[in-house]
Amino acid sequence: MWRKSIKIASIKYIVFLVTVFFLSIGFGASAQFYQPEKGLVPDTTTAIKIAEAVWLPIYGKEIYSELPFKAVLSGDSAWYVYGYLPPSHISIDKNGDTTFYIVHGGVAEILIRKSDGKIFGVMHGK
Repeated sequence: MWRKSIKIASIKYIVFLVTVFFLSIGFGASAQFYQPEKGLVPDTTTAIKIAEAVWLPIYGKEIYSELPFKAVLSGDSAWYVYGYLPPSHISIDKNGDTTFYIVHGGVAEILIRKSDGKIFGVMHGK
């Protein structure tokens, strides 16, 4: 009797799984994700926010020393977002003392697909 109840329970379980499988195929075929006409990353503001979200865990809050960030659309398909590196310059104070500021380093960079937000690559120059 015990074996009989296990066999019946396992058959019911198999029937249940098969039913769920076929229902999921039917619903999955008709489901479509929303795709905006201008893409999921339609503008510079969105591209920069995505870049910040990716850069923060990698580079930390030091990334904000590279403000303002700039986003440029490349061929209507991908956003190239990068940080700002101030130029080297010379400063002369009120006493006539000259100071040379030589800036070394690079900036954070990222390439984001406009249509779906896929990240193609992340790097930081040296």
